[in-house]
Amino acid sequence: MTADSIITIFGAIITIAGAIFTLDQARKAKDYSDQIKVDVEKVSLMRITESLYRCQEEVRKLPRDQTNIPRGFKIKDALERIWPHFDQILSSHVLSGSNAAIRQKVLEAQGHLRTYESNNTQPAIDPFDVQCLLQESLSEINSKVFKLDGKA
Repeated sequence: MTADSIITIFGAIITIAGAIFTLDQARKAKDYSDQIKVDVEKVSLMRITESLYRCQEEVRKLPRDQTNIPRGFKIKDALERIWPHFDQILSSHVLSGSNAAIRQKVLEAQGHLRTYESNNTQPAIDPFDVQCLLQESLSEINSKVFKLDGKA
């Protein structure tokens, strides 16, 4: 075996080892990238959860019977505190694709609340129905976060 052959074989071995190392690093980079996407989705979902909790707290304050409103309570003021929560929740990009069902529940809750605000249906909309839809959304988000964590 000549020196040229030894150098060629040695160079080929180093090239193959370099290619294997490069492929391994590319796979690790892809895994990191995927994990970052999952983490960003989890953080976004948790932000939505916070807004849903606040929204739900405000909805609980609404009287179930609009003919029996507590003295000094203004439904318009209460609703004005609720709408920004819906705006924040629905403006999130994470409520699309596989999370579209959550968005649909929130939109349905918002629609019920708009009907409650206009008070033009008989029987009247019960804010408890809105609260149930928000709770279902929270449950779905929590399930999704657990799946993203690999816990479920």
